[in-house]
Amino acid sequence: MYISGTIRGAADNVDTTVARTVQTFLMSSAFGRMKEVVALYPVKRLTGQQLADYSRKVIALLKRHGLSVIVLISDDNKMNQNMFEELKPFLEENGIKAMYDPVHILKNLRNNLLNKRAFMIPAFQDFPDPSKIQDGEEVFGVMFEDLIRLYQKEADQLLKQAPKLTYKALFPSNLERQKVSLAMKIFDDTTIAALKNNKAEVGTILFLDLFRKWITIFNIKNPFHGIKSRNPLARPFTSENDERLQFLEKFIRWLQHWEHISLTFDTNFLTIDTHKAVLQTTRTMIDIIKIYNRKPNVEYILPGKFQTDNTEHRFSNYRQLCGGNYNVSVQQILEAEKKIRMKSLLGTKSAQYGKIQFRIQNIKELCPQSELENVNPNCAVEMFDSILDHYDENDVSIDKYALLFTGGYAAYQVANQIDCDLCRGFLRTEDTKGNYFQILNRGGLTIPSMQTEIVAQHAHTILHLLRSENYETAFLRATNQKQILMKLTRDVLLLDGNFSEDNVCTCKRSHFDLIDKLLPIFANILLKNYVKEHNDLAARGKYQGKKRKADTLKD
Repeated sequence: MYISGTIRGAADNVDTTVARTVQTFLMSSAFGRMKEVVALYPVKRLTGQQLADYSRKVIALLKRHGLSVIVLISDDNKMNQNMFEELKPFLEENGIKAMYDPVHILKNLRNNLLNKRAFMIPAFQDFPDPSKIQDGEEVFGVMFEDLIRLYQKEADQLLKQAPKLTYKALFPSNLERQKVSLAMKIFDDTTIAALKNNKAEVGTILFLDLFRKWITIFNIKNPFHGIKSRNPLARPFTSENDERLQFLEKFIRWLQHWEHISLTFDTNFLTIDTHKAVLQTTRTMIDIIKIYNRKPNVEYILPGKFQTDNTEHRFSNYRQLCGGNYNVSVQQILEAEKKIRMKSLLGTKSAQYGKIQFRIQNIKELCPQSELENVNPNCAVEMFDSILDHYDENDVSIDKYALLFTGGYAAYQVANQIDCDLCRGFLRTEDTKGNYFQILNRGGLTIPSMQTEIVAQHAHTILHLLRSENYETAFLRATNQKQILMKLTRDVLLLDGNFSEDNVCTCKRSHFDLIDKLLPIFANILLKNYVKEHNDLAARGKYQGKKRKADTLKD
């Protein structure tokens, strides 16, 4: 491109050739918030050797400016692997580590499971000699079909034990395989808990649970996340004697032993690239934690700092600044980078209002909570009134574990908004129950009261009727589905007999004051799951259409 007297877009690594991509180097502080692009190289068909040369230049540049490079991070494609091999002597000489991005590794682990469908893995125990197979050693099967069966079992349910497990998570397209969120759904705590509760294969649960723990450790980005989530695995590293380091070392030996078993008995194993990336990344993180925990000026270490998320976020900014286009030119990238750097130097200021301060109070003033959430008694529900004539909540089955977990979430949200112990007692109880609930509970989950469960069950039943063939078309054409669901549920609760507007607490709240706070939460959950169900149907239809077309062409 010729612009402002300059030709842009020529490849830096090949003479007289137009660049096809831009190699980006971004530095990110391991113990602070600073992150900035260091170099942008327009390139075409970059090789591992050329990438290693660029890396040496960037490291030298950072050192000249007084910065210390701890680790070099990239995804685990073949070019980056070749680059690390080429740089190995240079990195060792300068005390720099090399590792692969844990998030990319997690996607590759999911892809391995999708492609190979089944593995045979050993029990998770310490193997002093990973190359030695013990007599009578037990192995377990990892079956992708376990996840499919769980999804199919709950596909038509509005409340699920495994709400994260969607059709796209199990059957992603080639483009969707790049989405981290879909990979995380496979390894989610609720998915693992649902598999345990439904007595899936021991190997499937073990495989998902181990790599869930692994990514939890590698994804610690906030020093307080472990406390808030009551998850000891998510706390920052403050000592080189941390038990999680022992887990990671044991994990390495287990992975090596699994490889030896697969080679000995010719069973499915991870791809060579994925296996190598997991081992190298885990070893590197152990070394970093041990080395820097000994330094007196380092209070704690967050493994989530050692990722390529900041680079991916910068790429996203480039695309958004270029009109939301996925494919952008070299010139557009350079211009976008200039805009980002200029923006970081400027404050947010308006010619009319002066300096603008964004505060949560401003948002609340514009959109009061009562205006957004309270049930609107005047919402148009006349066309759905006949639902109440033949309403019976016992006609619709509901998963009691999913009801318990969802009700607990709603009770927790509402209880945090009030300061009356009697009203909180109306919402929640101490009577724990259910294996699924116990699997997910780390001591902080709220147990819903019978009244909260009744509200959830009625809302579930109303939506189940609204999506029946008699009402679904009209319901989808309406513009206030949430208000319709809440209004009908409230009308049913008025007829239920368990609640009364005359029952008023000492704090002057009635039963329905609390119910009106619960209903928006249940409505949001149910309607989101309803939309997901429709999206799954559309995704399945698209996939089956492609398959049918391919089969027709084949014939």
